[in-house]
Amino acid sequence: MGVVAMNKTEAIEFAAKLGWTKADAKRAYQELNVDFSDLQSTLEYYKHEYSIEDVTDKDIAIVSLVLADFAGEVLLDRQRKQAAQKAEVTKRKKEIQEIQESHVEEISSLKQEVQDKESLLMKFIIKLYGIARNLGWKSEPWVEAMISAYEDDKNGINNTKAVS
Repeated sequence: MGVVAMNKTEAIEFAAKLGWTKADAKRAYQELNVDFSDLQSTLEYYKHEYSIEDVTDKDIAIVSLVLADFAGEVLLDRQRKQAAQKAEVTKRKKEIQEIQESHVEEISSLKQEVQDKESLLMKFIIKLYGIARNLGWKSEPWVEAMISAYEDDKNGINNTKAVS
């Protein structure tokens, strides 16, 4: 009884036994254009490509099995590490987004607090300036400009002028 050549399905199953995922094995066979109807010509091609025409088919088979077994384990390990890294990156991105959102809320809260205190200060300045004017103090243009700008801002009027 003669030796029967391995078909693609059997080759994929064999690679899976060596630790490869079926998807990786299928992808490797496709990328390398393995012709399962003529595996001997594939072997001859690689013998010529890597200048190992003098090496026996048995030796090539043994060395290839060892390398394929090792590569399968390495591929699985790499895939696990990539999945773990991807999960870690996703986790970190989420943490960064939460921190950014938290800071946006904090900054907004602090801006509101500053505006509230600024408003209280301006009310105090307006009251104090009014009392000073009633007591006969002369008009101070810079104070009146500041009060006017505050009141315009409070009323939603933007009178800022660009200085050229």
